[in-house]
Amino acid sequence: MTRGIIGVVLLLVLLAGGMFVQFTMDTIHAPIARELAQAAETGTRQLWDAALVHQENAARLWRKSWRLTAAFADHLPMEDIDSMFSELPVYLTQREQTHYVAACRELARRIEAMFDDHRLTWWNLL
Repeated sequence: MTRGIIGVVLLLVLLAGGMFVQFTMDTIHAPIARELAQAAETGTRQLWDAALVHQENAARLWRKSWRLTAAFADHLPMEDIDSMFSELPVYLTQREQTHYVAACRELARRIEAMFDDHRLTWWNLL
């Protein structure tokens, strides 16, 4: 009987931990993706100062949450995201609108994929 109770408690702790990770990853990464989408939108309209503000906000939020994300996520996509963040200032400085907008949108998509991978869905359970 004791082993059964310990097993149920352990499963509940794992469920609570998984739900915490899901909530945390969504809370952390959704604002970053929104900032990047806004940077892409302002880059489309060639409002470079506004694009810079959104880009820097997204980069700051990413750096702030990097260690917590690294604790739960695969590091290869994180390295790709880091390298893409380093490309954005170059595109912005050169006013390469097409590359800048495409990089912002791709970066937002990758960050959305990062927190989608941690959501409780039936395909993630398989």
